[in-house]
Amino acid sequence: MLFKEKIIIFLCYLILENIKLFAHPVSLLMKSFHKKGFRLAKLRFKNLYPNLSEKELNYLVSQNFYNYSIYYLEIILLPLLIKFIRYFINNFQESYSILKDCFIQANDRGIIVITAHFGNWDLGSYIISSISKECNKEAFAVVESIRPRWLFNFFKWTREKAGLKIIPLNESTGIKSLKELKNGNVIALVVDRNLTKHGIKTTFFGRECIFNDGPSILIKRTNPKLFVAGLYRLNKNYQIYFKEIEYKNENSKEEITNLLIKNLEEMINISPTQWFIFQPNWIGDDYE
Repeated sequence: MLFKEKIIIFLCYLILENIKLFAHPVSLLMKSFHKKGFRLAKLRFKNLYPNLSEKELNYLVSQNFYNYSIYYLEIILLPLLIKFIRYFINNFQESYSILKDCFIQANDRGIIVITAHFGNWDLGSYIISSISKECNKEAFAVVESIRPRWLFNFFKWTREKAGLKIIPLNESTGIKSLKELKNGNVIALVVDRNLTKHGIKTTFFGRECIFNDGPSILIKRTNPKLFVAGLYRLNKNYQIYFKEIEYKNENSKEEITNLLIKNLEEMINISPTQWFIFQPNWIGDDYE
């Protein structure tokens, strides 16, 4: 290993360690201001682990907010992190090559990559966009229109820095997504929250929810290659999670939706405290 590369690895280590250090006070502030989020996170962990004590549940929620703070601090440093990403991802070159081979095999077919608010999905999107570019495909992300406007612009900026083109979530989202998939491009979808208030009634982690039917409609209409992906912390570095989802195009929307849910659950179960859902997401959340 060259001396210069050793220096880069050491600097990356210092950056990541300092992010962890600052994440502690940031997470305390988040918890104090986001009481509803704390309550909903606790309800989520109680559903996942019904036998845990109150103290154990509170600890998991604290870890959840701590990891969420790390995510936000990393987003601020995203332009720097993407330059050195290979140095803090386990088995980066091997994982990158496997992903690239999967994209190459798609040929002219469109590609849908589903993920969740898990780990650092924005940092992971840089890997997806880089591979897409090498395979002569454009990569797009559907982004919700959140308020205040400056926060929407901030997240739009982070996705564009990661190399993604933005499709705003509105009445034209489906049409634009269909067009890009038919052109053989890549669509990244964060699908663990339903922002449309309509969809398919199903079960997600054992509780009833209304799951957005947009992804299943896109899949049925364009027959894309379909993957689930995530980037989560494992020991001192990040680990890439990537898996192809096998499906039959003749399956119903409900069957495809449940297949997506099953694959999301498998990924999230690797590290539930790195899954960031602090808003009502299940039927009854507003009334608990």
